[in-house]
Order: sequence, then structure tokens, then C-alpha cells
Amino acid sequence: MTFKQKLKQKRQSKWFKLKVFLTKNRYTSQKWKNIILISTFSIINVYILTNIAFQVIETGIFEPKIVTIVVAKESDKVVDATIDPMQEVNELAESIYKLESSGGKHNFSKCASIDKVNSVGFGIYNEKHICFTSHEEEMTVVKGWIIDKKSRGLSNSQLLCLYNTGKSTDDCAYLKNYKLLQK
Repeated sequence: MTFKQKLKQKRQSKWFKLKVFLTKNRYTSQKWKNIILISTFSIINVYILTNIAFQVIETGIFEPKIVTIVVAKESDKVVDATIDPMQEVNELAESIYKLESSGGKHNFSKCASIDKVNSVGFGIYNEKHICFTSHEEEMTVVKGWIIDKKSRGLSNSQLLCLYNTGKSTDDCAYLKNYKLLQK
């Protein structure tokens, strides 16, 4: 055998051995390829998810926010959207008139002595007593007072207690009498 033939035989045997090795270990090499591929995708996914997480945190999505919750009191009258607000004012004024003078049966004596009226009890606790020339005038003043207090945010309960006691509380004897009058 010549040198070239021997070398050719060696080369063939090496290629042959390599082919045999690859054929035998084909499944093992495929597993390694899959493991490397999955690891690469996992690393890329972790990188993308951490970037998204940092962007979400930077936007302030998890920052605490102040929320105001308003709870209505049971004593407050719920105003229906179809009811005219002036109707409520008129009803409150009429109720005050009934509570203060038993529906016009009683008049403030200092006003009655000068032929004037104050059957709504408006401004009688001051040294300077307020008297009106007519029932319409006193009702107009009381309605104006109610509108003013309602515009300042007082509830019906607070408004009625303020009218009678001078303190805007949520409960007073006057309010209880008002509720009895409504039944």
C-alpha cells in the first residue's frame, strides 16, 4: 500500500467514525440545541418583562391616590331629579311656619301689638325684633334664608336645627318635630 492510500484510508476512517458518532448521538445533540434555544428565549423574555415592569412603575400606576367617599346621612332627604328645588324650599318654609306658629294660630306678641306679623319665628331672639307687614313677606324672607343655607351645603337636618337652635347639628328636638309633621 502506498502512502497516499494509507492516508486516504485514515481520512475515510475518521469521517466514518464521525458519521457514526453523529448518528449515534443525534438525539443528544438535538436536546442540547433545544436547551440552548429555550434558554436564549427565556433570557430575552426576562429582559423584556423587567423593562415593562420598570416602565409601569415609572408611570406611577401603583402610586397611592386620595379617594373621597361621601356617605349620606339617613336623616337627609333624597332629592329626586324630577322635583323642582324650589318645591323643597317651599315645603321647608311651610313646615317652619307650621312648627313655629301652629300653622298661623300664634303670632309673636311684640309684632302683633304693632299690627305686624312674625309667625315664622324669624329674628325674634335678638333685642331688635323683626316684624313683617304680611305673611307673604315673612315667607319670602324665610325662603331666602333657606336658599342661602342650602347653597352653603347644609343638609335639611342641619338647616332646621340651625333655624331653631342657632347650631347646625344633625339632631335636635325641632328636627324630631319636623319629622312627626311629615308623617
